Amino acid sequence: PLACVVFVSGGAVAEAADANRLGAALRRAGRESDVLGRLSRDEFVVVAPGTGEAGASRLAERLAAALAPDLADLGLTLRSGVSAVEDAAAARVDEQELLVRAAGRAREGPSLN
Repeated sequence: PLACVVFVSGGAVAEAADANRLGAALRRAGRESDVLGRLSRDEFVVVAPGTGEAGASRLAERLAAALAPDLADLGLTLRSGVSAVEDAAAARVDEQELLVRAAGRAREGPSLN
């Protein structure tokens, strides 16, 4: 299994220090096996090996909860998008496509808070 979770903050993250703060919160809450990155100042990605669709949804909820205090302090909202495959070797999509799908869902999805 392989999953990609993208978080988009609603409202621009004004300062680089604020984006770094959100990134640090994700690192603290993420698993050691997760790969974390930033797509832009307002968008963060988590690639989660060994995680299928159901696990990806739980991961997104757990990470969103970890970000909630910092988002509240910064006056920001959060949207997330998830894309996953149960068998990455047999899937007809690659990691890049998982990222594109998750990012699209995050940009279009409702606010979580």
